Amino acid sequence: MTSEKTVYEPTAGNGALLPAANPTLASVNELNRERAADLRQQGYTVTQEDAVTYLPAQQHDIVIANPPFNSVMDERGRVKLFNLGRYSTTQIDHAIALNALKAMKPEGRAVLILRGKLGAEAERSNRYNLRSSRAFYFTLYQEYNVIHHFSIWGDLYHRQGDGFPIDLIAIAGKGKSSLPLPAAAEGVTTRLQSRLNQYHSP
Repeated sequence: MTSEKTVYEPTAGNGALLPAANPTLASVNELNRERAADLRQQGYTVTQEDAVTYLPAQQHDIVIANPPFNSVMDERGRVKLFNLGRYSTTQIDHAIALNALKAMKPEGRAVLILRGKLGAEAERSNRYNLRSSRAFYFTLYQEYNVIHHFSIWGDLYHRQGDGFPIDLIAIAGKGKSSLPLPAAAEGVTTRLQSRLNQYHSP
């Protein structure tokens, strides 16, 4: 991310992922009124739309997203289902991530910060293969060039209120990824341990 790049952030919060962005070239979306006001004070032009469906008018060099995790309830108190065209999901981070990537240029770059999976290697692999996750990762890896996908222990995020592992996914342009899907890749857990060693080394 440089001052010459156009950037889209669909759930910008207080702008923690945008310190290197040029406010005049950034498309920033944030539903929360107070956070949106804070972003405007930082010089950003802010939209306050539903990130599941909203897209800025132009495509961007960079898409960066750390959407809220888990399921959300509708006005009737039922788990909300998001229709993504080819399939539906209850995972709002998946719905926002796939929608936001539509705003990336064909040769653009993206980083997604999503909720990971708990458990040892076999458990994690099985959880990536659950119906709630399988279609998302298949679509992501088929349509976008995922070049890195690794997990970080959720302990690092307790201050932000989340204890689950966090998945970081880096994308270099549109087109099918050469990486194996996470449910088939023992490297997801191996990369997790590698990252932990880095964080806990003296």
